[in-house]
Amino acid sequence: KRKKKKNLFFNETATSEIYTLSLHDALPICVMHTHTSAGVGVATQKQGLLPLTQHALTVISSTGYHDYEGIATDPGERERLVRDLGDNRVLILRNHGLLTAGRTVGEAFVWLYRAERACRMQLAFQQSGAQAMEIPQEVQRTTIERNRLANSAKGHRPIGVKEWPALLRKLDRVDQGYRR
Repeated sequence: KRKKKKNLFFNETATSEIYTLSLHDALPICVMHTHTSAGVGVATQKQGLLPLTQHALTVISSTGYHDYEGIATDPGERERLVRDLGDNRVLILRNHGLLTAGRTVGEAFVWLYRAERACRMQLAFQQSGAQAMEIPQEVQRTTIERNRLANSAKGHRPIGVKEWPALLRKLDRVDQGYRR
């Protein structure tokens, strides 16, 4: 049973409960959800995140999609969110935004950072009007497979393990006020 805790950074509403708390109930994870311009911009595109950069391929290797169902007040959507996330760590919420899940805050945050960055790169490229230098299908497939292993708990660079402590050290040097 989930314990109710006060969170200074999270305003719990019926909608937020459908998106984040349903995943907390189903899985032992941290969930982050955003509505950034880049995330919504890519979530609104029919093809979603495109395999145009190595950054995108890293994210695509652990990404699922969830179709927009309107304002999230239907408790039945909880099961569909869990199903659509599956074993992935990133969920692109169609026409809505990004959601990430991790075994730790660090893992969820770094996945969100990487997904947001991949979305920004895609939108920047699309705004250029230039013709894409597409990554060959075989290279995409191999890169996605390698990323699945490398970024997993068994891989040589599990997401959030090194990055999160480094980010906290950097934040400590700037201002330790967040620890209060």
